[in-house]
Parts: sequence; C-alpha cells; structure tokens
Amino acid sequence: MSGLEVGLEVGADAQGLALGVVVLVWAVGVGLMGSGLFLFWKSRREALGKQDPDESEETGVEGVRLAGKKAVSLSTPTAMILALSAIALGYHLLAWVSPEAWFELQVPRRMWWIVPVVIVISVVSSWLIDRMEAGKG
Repeated sequence: MSGLEVGLEVGADAQGLALGVVVLVWAVGVGLMGSGLFLFWKSRREALGKQDPDESEETGVEGVRLAGKKAVSLSTPTAMILALSAIALGYHLLAWVSPEAWFELQVPRRMWWIVPVVIVISVVSSWLIDRMEAGKG
C-alpha cells in the first residue's frame, strides 16, 4: 500500500466522521426546535386557559407542568422564554453546520458563544423573577 492510498483512506474516514457529526448536530437541532415548539404550544394553551381545571386544582401550582404530578412547574412566561430559546438554539445549530447559503440569518460562527449566553441570561432572569414574585405572594 502506498502513502497516497493510506492518505485517501484516512481522508475518507475523516469525511465519514464529519458527515456523522453533521447528521448528529442536525438531529439535535431538529429535536430542540421540535421540543421548543411543543413547549411553546403547551404554554400558550395554558395562557389561553384551555388546560383541564381539575388538573390545576390537584397540584395547586399555576403555570406549565412539564410532566407528571411531581414534575417541575414553570410560569407561563418562563416556559415561553425556554421554548423560544430552544427553537433559537436549534435553528443556530442547524445554521452553523450547514452551508451559509442555506441559512442567511445567523450569528456568525466565530461569535457562537453569544447565543448560549443570551439564552442563559434570559431563562435565569425569568426564573429569578418568578421566584421573587412567589416570595411576595
């Protein structure tokens, strides 16, 4: 086997690995966007008052329950911020691993850190406001 043949084999393996990473990131991005859309739908449904009234009386908690009776409950605004954050993060993951022409609107790849920082600040701020309001009530 010559050096050229070995180089071609390594190159093919690297391309396969890169393609696998792109597919994995696409799956995570689409999953985040789908989860965000579901949470947004659920929180909007709660905001419009279409949740089963018996369900909210059992828990005594206002807001959006993520799952089950003992699950984490979020206020409707916090749930909506979390949903929009998941959609935005999923979108940017898709944009960063795709050709730039596919997604014209995106944060530049070299400034990727801005997206998670804004998301963390938004979600934590909303959660802290919920805690402060719960303390006053």
